[in-house]
Amino acid sequence: MKNKIFLLIFIISCSGADQSTSTSNEQSKNLIIDKTENAIEPGFYLNEINIPISDDLHFNSLENCIDFIGSLHKVDCLNSYEIFRIIEFESVVVNTFKTEKFLYVVLKDGIIFEFEYADNNLREIFRINDIENIQEAGLLSIALNDEGNEFAISYLNKQFELVVDKYSYTEDIAKHTFVSQIFSQQMNKPYIHISGNLIWSKYYKTYLLSVGDNQEANAISRINPTPLNTTSQLGKILALENVEIDVPLIFSGNKGTQLSNIIVYGLRNPWQFFEYSGNLVVFDVGLSIHEEMTISKLSDHAKSFGWPIFEGGSKSEAIDSIENYSIDITYNLDDYNLNSEESMNKLKSEAISPSFFYSHYPTENDYRGAIIGGDIILGKNNSYSLNIVSVDIATNELFLYSIADNSVKIVPPPSTNRETITNIRSLNNNFADLVVGTYEGKLIFINLP
Repeated sequence: MKNKIFLLIFIISCSGADQSTSTSNEQSKNLIIDKTENAIEPGFYLNEINIPISDDLHFNSLENCIDFIGSLHKVDCLNSYEIFRIIEFESVVVNTFKTEKFLYVVLKDGIIFEFEYADNNLREIFRINDIENIQEAGLLSIALNDEGNEFAISYLNKQFELVVDKYSYTEDIAKHTFVSQIFSQQMNKPYIHISGNLIWSKYYKTYLLSVGDNQEANAISRINPTPLNTTSQLGKILALENVEIDVPLIFSGNKGTQLSNIIVYGLRNPWQFFEYSGNLVVFDVGLSIHEEMTISKLSDHAKSFGWPIFEGGSKSEAIDSIENYSIDITYNLDDYNLNSEESMNKLKSEAISPSFFYSHYPTENDYRGAIIGGDIILGKNNSYSLNIVSVDIATNELFLYSIADNSVKIVPPPSTNRETITNIRSLNNNFADLVVGTYEGKLIFINLP
């Protein structure tokens, strides 16, 4: 029980949101259209933490849902979702990965199960012993290469390294063979903001990995240069094999070796992300005030989401009223090192704005904690089609963000009982609408109202 509370505290207070809100917005035109204005201002409750950034917030009063304060959207409240089925495990259901026939269930203590929708069959297909199962660490993710009989797994090993291993198989995934280690990154205590989510990218034809900033939620976090430092793997989403990206040289202190596999930088703890139609959707948990989701178009150029200069829809200097805000970071442009002020201005101008963000403090009595992603709902006859779904860890509310019109629907939970949700997926099949994994060891299948 102590470990569960410990992880929950770290996820809510430490796993930060890192989405930037700058003048540059490179969101995909085929997904995003202009926002609909229906915000009601002013005269709404502002927690004292919200006050310095009140100009960045928009308010929606809702019946049967907690009021919404955050980015500017048309926001509606739906009826509660329905829990359709629960499967229980003896360890944390830390992650899931879906295919057309199977759901792969990743347990934090080192086991992966394969669940078959057609006959409800559940079988163990993978087990690893070389893991450090502590705080946010453990076995973290699996991703299957959809172009061949291959998969990759991520975990923190006993040397406290975030590692990705690749395996091959022929007909049965349970009969796999180790191929190679394709990533490693030393992590430091406390073992938080590790991230470690894996996906197979149809765009880049390789595995993508999220890596957190490995930084505690403290004052240093606001000025930590590492997520923007493109000579470091921390605070990034990375392509793991055979991809060359145009990445600017940005460094702290002495000039290091520029990385060429950075898809996104300027992230705090991008635990969950996914790819859809040439776009990357990233959920980044906030430090003190905002939870955010950012959509950016995939290309051969690295993108910045701006952390720690930005958190959600606000500048860090405004959130914490920091005078003469600066970060020890140098931007190298055309082989010339910009000075501190020039570097900050360049980083501010290039950061991509979040598509959706919300405040932790919507009312005097309510608290939203951390955004957990995420997936997109598909299907021609589905009334929720082309909605991106995420869930808040504190309230267990679902957020449905429509990429057709930028509207948001909030779906409250069916009861006051709360689960510590670690991931959420849209099944896009006839078994159920959604599935979530929880820290309590549950796999919960959900139907939308």
